[in-house]
Amino acid sequence: MTAPPQDNAYYYYSRLLQMNPNDKIAQDGIREIANRYAILAERDVADGNYERARSYVILGLQFDPANKGLRVLREFAAPRNKGILESVLNFFR
Repeated sequence: MTAPPQDNAYYYYSRLLQMNPNDKIAQDGIREIANRYAILAERDVADGNYERARSYVILGLQFDPANKGLRVLREFAAPRNKGILESVLNFFR
């Protein structure tokens, strides 16, 4: 999605947006990159790899700060100084 440099999905979508900021395909492509990071983060949360999940969440939110899945996962991937129930309750507060 973002590697290797200058030959990845983000590179091409961002170039399209430079030429035409309203390009729907490029906008959707950028959002899809964020969605893929959400999938990776969700898998790592499920596996207990919270540090790597946080990395994916941070990367994904750079592409789409409004991504709901990543925003939820940010809470679930937070350092485990509180229980899962408290994390869920905090999300709805």
